[in-house]
Amino acid sequence: MADFWARMGGVTISDAMVLLETKVGEGRALLEAMARKKAAAALAWERGIAVSERAVEAALRRFYDERGLTGVEAAREWRARHHLKEDAVRSYMREQMLIEAIKNQIVTDAAIEERFRAQARDLRRLDLEEFPFPSEEAARTFIQAVEAGEMEARLGERKRVAESRLPSDVAEAIARADQGTLVGPFLSVQRTHLVYRLVRLIEPCLDEPIRESLREQIFREAMEPLLRKEPLTFLL
Repeated sequence: MADFWARMGGVTISDAMVLLETKVGEGRALLEAMARKKAAAALAWERGIAVSERAVEAALRRFYDERGLTGVEAAREWRARHHLKEDAVRSYMREQMLIEAIKNQIVTDAAIEERFRAQARDLRRLDLEEFPFPSEEAARTFIQAVEAGEMEARLGERKRVAESRLPSDVAEAIARADQGTLVGPFLSVQRTHLVYRLVRLIEPCLDEPIRESLREQIFREAMEPLLRKEPLTFLL
């Protein structure tokens, strides 16, 4: 008889369904993420990183406070609803703190800044106006008329795109163009002829979201050799 893990929308999720999803479905990514976290925590232990009980207690209080669980009884009822033991939640919190500690040790600010410089083009955004035409002749006539002051470039579709996502010839032409200048035409995969106008170039800034994203990226790369030591093997 199957053991059921959860119920939602009138359907139940069994342990067999969870196992199948982690083996052949989208849950495979979750399984790999869990293995990466376990390997990171083990590496922290190997390097002598420790987390004090006081730090774990403080993290637990924040954990419960973030969920609106004030007081021992509220936390106990929450654990009961989720079928979790207090020691399991405490162990989870300790592991998360070990992962953060080893991450801070492996990924330095200098490494993040170097990656940021290397990926500047990938992070750069362009505000563009796009004008589609059925033929190259129509597109060139439009450009010439705008440049001669005979008409205004209006009703273009406004887009914000990563420079790295544009075809190389489009990106290079826009990079050489002054703001407000029309460039093109370029033949699209839909066989339309596109003209672009650069409205604004948005240079990337190493703000907190980008810093955290690069930090995670570097850390995942650092953990890959550990995971490759033994291929994924299912024990159940």
